[in-house]
Order: sequence, then C-alpha cells, then structure tokens
Amino acid sequence: MFRQCKGSPRYNVSYNANTMKREESDSMFDVPLVDENAYRHVQLSNDMQCLLISDPLADKAAAACDVRVGSLSDPENVPGLAHFLEHMLFYSSAKYPVEDEYSKFISSKGGSTNAYTSNESTNFHFDVNCEWLEDALDRFAQFFIHPLISADGVLREAKAVDSEHEKNLNSDPWKQLQLWKLHSTGLMNRFSTGNYSTLVETQEEPRENVLGLYHEKYSANLMKVVIVSNHSLDELERMCKVFESVENKNLKQLQPPKDVLLPEHRGILIQHVPEKEGHTVEVQWMTLSEEEHYRKGPLSILSHLLGHEEKGTLFAVLKEHGLANSLTAGEAGTSMSSVSFFSCKIELTDAGKEQIQLVLGLLFAQIDLIRHVFTHESENAERLWKENLQLALLRFNYREKLSPYSYATSLAHAMQIYELKDLLKSIYHVPLEYAPELVLAVLDDLTPEHARIMVASKSVQKECNLKEEWYGTHYSVQKIPEAWISEWKASSGSLITSYKMFIPEANSLIPTDFTLLDECMEVPKVISKNSSHTMYFRSDPTFKTPKAILYLGLYLPESYVSPLSATMTNLAVMIIEDALSEISYSAELAGLRYSLSTTTKGIVLNFSGYHDKMSILVKTVLNALMGLNNISVDRFSFVKQKLKKEFSNLKFEQPYRLTLYEMDVALEHRKWHMKDYEAVVDKIGFRMVEAFIPRLFSTCHIVGLCEGNLPESHCKTLITEAEMMIHDRYGTDAPVASQLVHPRVVCINSGSPEVHRIVARETGNPNSAIIACFQGGQPKSSVMLQLLAHIGKRDAFYHLRTVEQLGYIVFFTTYVIQTVTHLLILIQSSEYDAAYIDSKALAFLSILKESLSNMSAGDFDGAVAELIASKKEKPKRLAQKAAQHWYEIDKETFVFDRKEQEIDALSKLTMEEFQHFTEQCILDPNTRRLLRVQIQSNNSKNPTNEDAEDEALIEDIFEWKNKQSLLPSSIDDMKRSN
Repeated sequence: MFRQCKGSPRYNVSYNANTMKREESDSMFDVPLVDENAYRHVQLSNDMQCLLISDPLADKAAAACDVRVGSLSDPENVPGLAHFLEHMLFYSSAKYPVEDEYSKFISSKGGSTNAYTSNESTNFHFDVNCEWLEDALDRFAQFFIHPLISADGVLREAKAVDSEHEKNLNSDPWKQLQLWKLHSTGLMNRFSTGNYSTLVETQEEPRENVLGLYHEKYSANLMKVVIVSNHSLDELERMCKVFESVENKNLKQLQPPKDVLLPEHRGILIQHVPEKEGHTVEVQWMTLSEEEHYRKGPLSILSHLLGHEEKGTLFAVLKEHGLANSLTAGEAGTSMSSVSFFSCKIELTDAGKEQIQLVLGLLFAQIDLIRHVFTHESENAERLWKENLQLALLRFNYREKLSPYSYATSLAHAMQIYELKDLLKSIYHVPLEYAPELVLAVLDDLTPEHARIMVASKSVQKECNLKEEWYGTHYSVQKIPEAWISEWKASSGSLITSYKMFIPEANSLIPTDFTLLDECMEVPKVISKNSSHTMYFRSDPTFKTPKAILYLGLYLPESYVSPLSATMTNLAVMIIEDALSEISYSAELAGLRYSLSTTTKGIVLNFSGYHDKMSILVKTVLNALMGLNNISVDRFSFVKQKLKKEFSNLKFEQPYRLTLYEMDVALEHRKWHMKDYEAVVDKIGFRMVEAFIPRLFSTCHIVGLCEGNLPESHCKTLITEAEMMIHDRYGTDAPVASQLVHPRVVCINSGSPEVHRIVARETGNPNSAIIACFQGGQPKSSVMLQLLAHIGKRDAFYHLRTVEQLGYIVFFTTYVIQTVTHLLILIQSSEYDAAYIDSKALAFLSILKESLSNMSAGDFDGAVAELIASKKEKPKRLAQKAAQHWYEIDKETFVFDRKEQEIDALSKLTMEEFQHFTEQCILDPNTRRLLRVQIQSNNSKNPTNEDAEDEALIEDIFEWKNKQSLLPSSIDDMKRSN
C-alpha cells in the first residue's frame, strides 16, 4: 500500500571544515499514494536538521523553523517571556537593521508571515512567491543568527502582547485553560501569554530578559527547519546552508516532569462562570504520554470510541435523553511531551446541567464498557483498532494537499516529536503497532478518583467566590463528593444495561472503490435543466483522489420573507442536523462530510468526500429533509433552546467580528439583524414550525454543482431524485420569475462622513473596534482595490500596530459583499476608544497618499507582478476549485475564468490610472464612498468621548438603508461587462 519516498533518498549530511560528506541512509519515508513530492533530510554542520521538499507543482514557496523552546521555558518571575521573544524576533537583525524589513519584504513578494508559541516549541513560518525564496530565507535565518532587540522596540511590542492578552480576556477557552493550569504544579502552573505588567512594569531590565532567554535557550541543535518549493532538492540544499551560521550551543531540550499534579489536584470539581450562555462539563485525566507512545497511539483509539456518535454510544444516549448537544473526546491542550491529559467535553442542555451527576455516571459507564472490551473481548478490541487503522490510512493515502505554508509549519513541529521514518504517517495519526496493554494502562487512569471535572455555567455564580488572577474568572474548587464517586462505581453496570449502551458496529460507509475518471473539464457545464432545477457538472481527476464535491442550492422564496420565516428556516436546518448526528459522524470518519447552511435565498447543501458512498449520504440527508414534520416535541425544544443561546452569544464575539457583522447588515440590502431574530424566537412553537415546513418547500428551484470523481450520469440521477423527492413530499412548484431574488448591495453616498456607532452590550470586554469601509463599484475597481490592499497592507500594519500601538488586530484588506469589493481598515484596541482609533485609521490615509505619490514606476510594476503571481496560484484541493465555481453559479455571474480576467486587467493597468482611482475612491473625502462602523466598549480604558465635527451619526441602520440607492445587481454587472 505504501511506496517509498519519490526522487532523491534521505541523506544525512555532515560537514568537516569546508568539505561536505554525504552518506546515503537506508531509511525512507512512507508517503501517501497521491504524494508526488521529493524529500531530502539534511543535517547541517551545526546539528540543525532540515527537511527539504521539492514540489514541482508548487506556485508558492514556504519555510518554517520550529525551536524546541516554549512557554514552559519562561523564568518563573517573567510569565510570557517566550511568547514575547517570538514577537521581538520579527523586528530587525544585524544584517537587515531596518525595523520590520523582513515582514515588508515578504508582504511585497506575495507572501505572509506568522508564528506561534506553545508549551515546548516556538514555530516561525512564512510563504512567498517561489522566485524570492532564497532572499526570504536569508532574512528569515537572521532571526536565529543575530537579531537586534531594541529597548524601544521592547516597550512598544510589550503593548502588542498586552493587547493580544486583552483580546482573550472574555474568551471562555482561554479562561478554562488557565483554570486547568492553576490547579497543577511546577512548570504547568504558569501564565504563558504575558502582558505589559509581567513583561515590563514588574521588570527592572525588560530588554535584558528577552536577550537572556534568546542567548540561553535558542540553539541550532534545538531547531528543525522545513522548506517547500518548486526548486530542485539540490537548489534547496544550497539555500538551506544559510542556517549554518546559527550558533550551536549543544543545549539539551527541556524535559518536563511526568507528574505535574499533586494529590490535591486529582479528584477535584472546578466550577466557573463563563462569558457565554450555556453549560459545559469537561473531565480531564492525566495519563501516559501519547508523544512517547505515538507508534501505538493509545489515546487515539480511545478518542475514537468515546467521541463516537452512533446509536448506543455515550453521545447518542445523552442526546436521546435530552441531556447533551455535543461531545468531543481526545488529547487536551494541556498535554506535554512527558505526560498527556485525556479530555471529554460535553455541551449540556439545561436538563443535562440539572442532571450532571447522571451525565458523568454515563461517561464512566462508557469507559467501563470500553475497558471490558479490551479486557475480555480481544477479537472485538482488535476489530476496533483495525477499523481505526483503516480510517487513518484512508486519510493518509488520499489526503488533501496542504498549502506549502501549512505543510512546512506542521512538519517542522512534527520533526521535534516523531522519528523521521514515521514522520508523514504520524502527522495523520496512523497507528503503527497494536498495543492493547497500553490502552488498558490509559483506562486505568480514567477513573472517578483521578478525574478533574470542570463545570461552566452561569447557574453556579453564587458558589463561585474565588477569582483567577489573569483572566478574572470567578470560580470555586472542591473535592468530588465521595457519594458521587460511590454512585458512579456502583451504578455503572446498570446504566450500561438500562440505557442500552454498546460499542460501535462496523462502519458501513468506508469506501472500497477508488477508481479515477479520465476526463478533465476546465469549467462546469449544464447537464440537466428544467423549470425546477439546473445542474452543473465538471469532472476533474487532476487532484488524483477518488473524491467529489456536490452543492445543492435550494432556492426557497418563503425562507427569508421576514425575521420569523428566517428563524424558522434556521430551526429547520438545525433539526435536520440534530436528526443526522449518528450517521454524519460515521460518514465523517469515513471521509464523507455534509453541511447545511441558510442564506437569504434558501438552504445550501454541501457534500464532499469519497465518491464511492456519497450517494448514500446525499439520499440520507434528503430523506431527513422530507421527514422534517416527523420530529418530536422534545427534540424541537432542545434545538430551539440551542438556537436561542447562539443568538444570545453573538454579543460575546470579538468586537472586530461584530463590526464586520454590523457592516454586512448595513450594506446587504436584504439582511435581517440578530436582534430581529431574538425578538421572534420565543414566539415560535412546535406547531408553527410544523405548519411552516410545507409552506417553506411549496416553491423551490434547485441549482446544483457536482465536481470531481463522480460520473455525469450519477449527477443527473442525483438532481432528478432530489427534485422528485421534494415534489412528491411537499407538492413543490417552480418559482415564477418575480419570486427569484437577486441580492443587492446598498450604495454608500459619496462624500458623506457617516458613522454607524454601536455601544457594546454589557459584557465587560475592554476592546473597541472600528471599520473604515471604502466601497468599490464597477467590476474593474475590484482589481485596483486588491492592488491597493497588496501595496498598503504592510505599511498599515506597521504604522497602526507597531508605531501607533493601537492594538493587536489590524487589517488593511479587501472584503467582498455579494459581488461588490470593498477596502477595509479594521482595528481592534483595548487601549483606546472607537472614536480615537477611527481618527487614527483615517489619519493613516495621509501616509498612504505620500507612499503612493513617491512610488516609482518600477515599484508599481513590481507590485502588479507580485499580485499577478499570487493570482496564478492554482487551487491545492478540489474543494477550493469547486467553491470558486459555486460562487459564480450562486451569485449568477458565471465568470469561471475570473482570475484570468483579473490578471488581464492588472497587466493593462497603468500607474496613472491606479493613482487616479485611489484618489477618487479612497483619498478624496468629497468623492469616496466611505462608511465607518464602530463598536464602542462600555469598559474602555481611555475614552475620548468626542465626536469628529464632520461626522454624521447613523441613528437607525435600517432607516438609513431605506434611504440609500442600490448598486446594480451582479446580473446587471454581467450585462454591462458583456
């Protein structure tokens, strides 16, 4: 089933003075069946290991360096220092001393940069257009050769870290992570992000701290580098020698202790008050290290079994009895190389919160059932392991191709963990050895006595009299009541029997036919059309995977006529998803997925995965659509309860996301607001939805797209069967022309300084956010806005984030609403209020104007060339290509060669035309169409409480919308362009 590494074999390379010795190793990778890359492993003279990947089809190059130093290496008195060092290495170096030169270079060459800090690693990564890889690597390597860390930069970047932390203050996952850490000991009991206080205010020499960690901990022998490009392996090997200048200090990597819990940290019940509505319970157990035993993967098989959703499994039982909405199981983010934490997290219904002891009892009963199988049913246990192996091999052999950026990033970190010969299979969690004794060893740890239970619910507020230091979380902690533990142990067998719990059966959706089609079509064609449906088709074997993508757009005029109908349509979709959870989980394990989403036009069904069993899943979902009137009152109540909480929790989103939402509502002509949904949801009863469903489907037009490895005849059959099923069940008619809605975009008035300001609901979030939205118009304006974003994004980031220190989140980017492109300046700040950051966003336009006026013809041509190069990037996965085509079909634009047309428009664009457009559309207050949206925190640190003299506040966004004209529809645009 596996073949060896294509191209050059793996080499271990050692250097002696200026002479390179090369010895070929017998050890080779196992690579996926669809992998056409060539790989080479190089060990430099400084003991740095490099994995070189030559991908002849790559149109972007990427590199990543993973340093085996993370937040566990923070000095005890400087929390967050490793994370802070990650930030500081981006500033400048001895070879490239101009601040931000690296990031500006990468951005100007069509690339992007980022980094992250985890418990034991810091991972730096970038991508860039291939021809600039060598120059980019030279700049990147300076991070680790001779970085310049200025005192001024330290003070400024500490504020960026502080802003990053404050962005997370209202995040329940961050709050919960810190509570888990709090109830542990040693290295684990740390605050890893850092803030201005820990990094600067409480430190005598902040810069010396950063330099000290760098010099004491960063060493070539602790670094793994991955480079991906279309260059040959020999070229990549020559390029990677730039890293030989990194000093090798022969440091030993940190070895975290195996026991990070004291006796008082086990058998505990933590309760805390979350930000969002809803209830969750999470149970964690400390157990043996999955990293140390990765070849056998004991936690992987347990995650598979405890997280299963088929009938008789834990989640199916909890859902059937109205106790839970979702369940996840697997290794927790608190794990380290020395020890793992296994987690089971359950989203509870209101009834589940009231019966939490029963919920946990059923969890321990399921664990006992798995323990029984691995102890007394060896054949059944081996069957489960083999199925898990079979599914993992499917994922491995027919994996979707990752972007070079993602591939380099993940592999560089994986090289720190896995043996090279196991590297590729291990990142897809392919178990390599069957070890039931290790599974039992983990199960021995998964007991009530060793459990650490965390309950999150606003209902426990009165009991939470403690306050966590870093996130301000109100919580309580106590030992798990002995009566609970005794009850769980005594009732396990009876719960298994009475609730009919059992181990999953064999998965019937695992594919067996991997035959590939031969024909490849450039663009979709119509293969079937009548008054009730239109079906598009495109066969595509170029990705060499036996997979297909299917879209079915059900255009339902009744779905969005009012907030009430839109809410009931949402409920209908959620009811279907609820009914299908058992089969959808098995399908997902077997590489088949589906999703349902509501739009302003109706419902979109999306299917993806192996073609072999796709029709089974499609028919199952369509049958659920036909059975909407057969739901129970209880399930309806649970789904409605869940939807209400989703509506209520919108206010807890990050403020910058809320500004995007408010902007969408303002500029999409036909879009209701969440407040409208909240106002009607309580009025909706079971009988109302029951009566609404036939009306919803009384008029329907289906538009479909099938791409990939399904034969044309199968696609015709699917669309015909879908039409017949809906018609036979609901007596559906085709819509008349007047019922077909073409989405429109509100036209922003030229020269009008209008501001839509919203005071955030009382959440305690200190962050404010703004958007300055500049509206384009004619199709050609889209490419000019894209070019402007490409040219200006790095300057915007540098001036607004690095120099002005407005906040951690800064974007200068394009944004498409329906088919109209806009340019956005988006900023979120915990330090300043919305009015102030809005004024700074507009002030940046002067800097932008000066930069554009000083731009040479060569600079302009270079920027155009880099944007064109980016547009020539080919989709890496079938799903990407299908999504591009579906966008054109759904928006009724049908410009399947959009990228080619944009490239042609860019190649003909002159600098004078571009500068004139920018002046008219962005810089001139009298001609630009600008809408500013502001979310003002009710907990701002530095409120200005001043409105600009020239701004006009929008009091009612819907009243404002009704007074605006509308931009032409996409159909009108197409007529004009033709």
